[in-house]
Amino acid sequence: MATMKQLTSIYLSSAIPKSGKTEIGVGIGLKLQEMGYKVTYFKPIGIRKGKDHVDPEVEILANIFEQDQSDVCPFFIDPIYFEELKSQDIGSLKEKLYNAYKHLKDNSDIVIIEGTKKVNQLISFNLDDVKLSRLFDESKILAVNPFNNDLDIADVIMQKEYVEGKGGMYIGCILNHVPKIMVTRVKQEFVPFLDSMNIKVLGIVKREERLSAPTFREIMNTLNAKLLDDDPSSYDLDVLVDNVLVGAMSAHSALSYLRKSRNKVIITGGDRADIVVTALETDLAGIVLTGNLYPDLRVISAAKEKNVPMVMVPYDTYTTASRVNETVAELQINERGLCKELVEEHVDLQELLRILDG
Repeated sequence: MATMKQLTSIYLSSAIPKSGKTEIGVGIGLKLQEMGYKVTYFKPIGIRKGKDHVDPEVEILANIFEQDQSDVCPFFIDPIYFEELKSQDIGSLKEKLYNAYKHLKDNSDIVIIEGTKKVNQLISFNLDDVKLSRLFDESKILAVNPFNNDLDIADVIMQKEYVEGKGGMYIGCILNHVPKIMVTRVKQEFVPFLDSMNIKVLGIVKREERLSAPTFREIMNTLNAKLLDDDPSSYDLDVLVDNVLVGAMSAHSALSYLRKSRNKVIITGGDRADIVVTALETDLAGIVLTGNLYPDLRVISAAKEKNVPMVMVPYDTYTTASRVNETVAELQINERGLCKELVEEHVDLQELLRILDG
């Protein structure tokens, strides 16, 4: 195979969480590999998750790009990280991160770097995406912005101004998770508008439920929750969750409300047996009981009979719903082909290569 020219590293960043950076990064990486480039993937700071306190995507990324997990991600923090980072020597940490990056850079044609949840997340410790992109040889920042409605354009513009205001090399954006009904309008109205503001749109990637919807297992990990049944084999914990509903009304009112949604998770108090029994008459992906209130044994039996997983958490209903809403759909190893397909169809790779080669 001919030696490919080394490209500037690309740093994937987003204005808000759940933007789909990983799926875009994997898709770009696999396409570049197909074109003959030697690609390495770098996630400098990972977030520990679930009861096992690991970042499950690191193992998958290491598998996809045939790297050691420690090379993909050399440093992890907890979701609540202030005390942890406050005790760190940030200068030494930056040196550690740069050495890890340099090792990958010296052994590949391009490094794809994935930032944290949002562009300014670690600004308190000078570890935000712009500072890290500059640390990693002035990597070029490609924004991955979810675009569900008109209001999301503000995040696209804000991110460009933030990056450039802090001296970063902003090269454009990919509009991700775009609903199918909005694709034509985005192309006709929003792309020209963004272009007038010197924001180059390098891709419009339609929403793909298999990549954007979390599974019930991922929701369990977010809540650090365990099944109320000791035998998990009876349940499909990897079913995609399309909706999350809170059951706080009367059982009579709940039935028509619950029937409107499929593949849903219902969040309700452990003492609301009436809501749980009513919910079990509809299409459920799982049940989350709040307040550490153990349900009636008949409720547990009814859920088990219908193969609906049920978990209990100590939080109140509002806190539980907020945490569930933060759940990110993790990339699965069998989804890499879909990631490549979406990038192949919807991202202007030739223009991206031209920018990275410049």
